[in-house]
Amino acid sequence: MASMSGVAKPRASVLVTGATGFVGSALIRRLQYILPSHSVVAGVRRTGSEWPLGVAAIDVQWPQSAEVLAAQLVGVTTIIHCAGLAHASPKEKNLGANDYDCANVQAAVGLARAASLAGVQRFIYLSTIKVNGSYSEGNEVFSSFDSPRPVGPYAESKLACEVMLRQLSNVTGIEVVVVRPPLVYGPGVKGNFKMLLNWCSRGLPLPLKYLDNVRSLVAIDNLCDFLIRCMDHPLVPGGVFLISDDDDWTVRELILKLYSLRRMRPRNFPLSGAAAAILGNLFGRSDAVDGLYKPLKVDTSITRSVTGWAPIVTTDHALTKYFGIEE
Repeated sequence: MASMSGVAKPRASVLVTGATGFVGSALIRRLQYILPSHSVVAGVRRTGSEWPLGVAAIDVQWPQSAEVLAAQLVGVTTIIHCAGLAHASPKEKNLGANDYDCANVQAAVGLARAASLAGVQRFIYLSTIKVNGSYSEGNEVFSSFDSPRPVGPYAESKLACEVMLRQLSNVTGIEVVVVRPPLVYGPGVKGNFKMLLNWCSRGLPLPLKYLDNVRSLVAIDNLCDFLIRCMDHPLVPGGVFLISDDDDWTVRELILKLYSLRRMRPRNFPLSGAAAAILGNLFGRSDAVDGLYKPLKVDTSITRSVTGWAPIVTTDHALTKYFGIEE
C-alpha cells in the first residue's frame, strides 16, 4: 500500500499520531535520531505534508472502517497516540462535549480497535494530568492512584478514552499504556505557555507578588524520552504514569526566568487571586488565571520505580535551551 506521499509504506514498527502537532512532530524527530533502525510512520489527517527521509505517512482520519484502517497498520508493533482536540481557545468556545468525544474518544478507540485487528502489540495513549483534576488543593500532590476528578469536556473525554481503552485491552489483549503529563513546554508550544512567553518577551507587567504557587511542568525532551521508553518496557502495560521534570518551580520563578531569557526587566503590579479570578471569568480566561494562581503538583515516584526513568533535562536547562536568545 502506498503512503500519501506516493512512496511505498515500509514495514513499520512505530506509528505516531498527531504527527503535525507540537508533541507528535517532536517525537518523530527524536525517534529518528535515537532509533534509526526503526521504521517510523506518521499518522495524519490530511495529505500533502513532507516528511524526513524514512518517514512514511498514513491516513488515520476518523471515521473510517476498522478493516480499512487495520490494513494500513500491518507491520506496526507500537502506536503512540498524540492526536486529539485540546482546550478550546476563546475563539472556539462553541466546541461542546460531542466535539471532544468524537476527537478524543471515538477516534482514539477506533484506531486502537483497528490496531488490535492488525496485530499491533502496544497502544500508548497520551492523556492529561487534568484527568486527576484542574489543580491540586493545598499540599496535595497528584499521583497515579488518585480517583479521577476531571473538570470540563476536555478532561472528561480523556478519562472516558482511558476507560474504553482498558476495556478494549481486556477483550482483545492489546497492551494499553496511559501517560498523563502536566503542561508540556518547548519550541512551538501553544496555549497558555505561549501567551505567557509572549507577555514576558514584550516586557509587560505581571502580578509577581502573588504567584508563589508551585506548578509541575514537563519539557518536550523529557516527555518524548519517556514515551519512547514505554515502547518496549515490559512493566508498563496496563499502567497509568504521571510524568514531569521533577523540578517544580513557582510560577513567579518561572516568569522571572523567562524575563531573564528574553533579556527583559521584570515588571510587577499588584493583583490578588480573587481579583484575577473575576477578570478571568469576565473575559473567558479562567483556565489561564488558574494556571497562574493555583498549584498543580505531580508525584512521579510510581513512574520512576516501575520504569527506572529519570528526566534527561532539568527545567532550568530546558528553558534556556528552548527560549534563550543566542549571542
